[in-house]
Amino acid sequence: LIGSQRLIAGFLIFSVSYASHLICHEGWRENENKCYFFSTDTKSWLEAQSFCLSQRSNLMSIQDIHERVRLQTHTLWIRTQIDAEIYWFGLNDRIAENVWEWADGDTYNEHLSFWAPGQPDNWGAEPGEDCGQVLGGSYGQWNDENCNVKRKYICKHVNCKSTSYTHCLLMSHAQVGCS
Repeated sequence: LIGSQRLIAGFLIFSVSYASHLICHEGWRENENKCYFFSTDTKSWLEAQSFCLSQRSNLMSIQDIHERVRLQTHTLWIRTQIDAEIYWFGLNDRIAENVWEWADGDTYNEHLSFWAPGQPDNWGAEPGEDCGQVLGGSYGQWNDENCNVKRKYICKHVNCKSTSYTHCLLMSHAQVGCS
């Protein structure tokens, strides 16, 4: 009886530990302590950000070189998710032309940028192109686009159940992602 109790206790500990790492909601994909949602529908940039906020997330930001490399390299994770599609992500200069910022409030680091050649160009008549999109067919390079164009989109939030709650709050600027 004591041996079977140990077996049951071990199984319960494993089950709780395993379940604590199953953290992204259904339809979301986990990668390196972040949850990503790749839409199948299309929305304007503002509609997409509104949807992401309703899911306790934001349009995806690029916070470090590893995430950017995952996005640009066709053999790595994010690039394989978007194939040749075009997706909205969180970069925008809606407030001030050529002052790029992330929808989640993270600082835009120009050294992490991956603009397609000649971009951003703010092409066209007003309102111009103030929202960032990822060009899957161009190895994840970035382009600015009119924010009213309907595109698929990528939401992202920190995976709160794979890290401490305090760390999660710091990572997500205490805005979204933690429940």
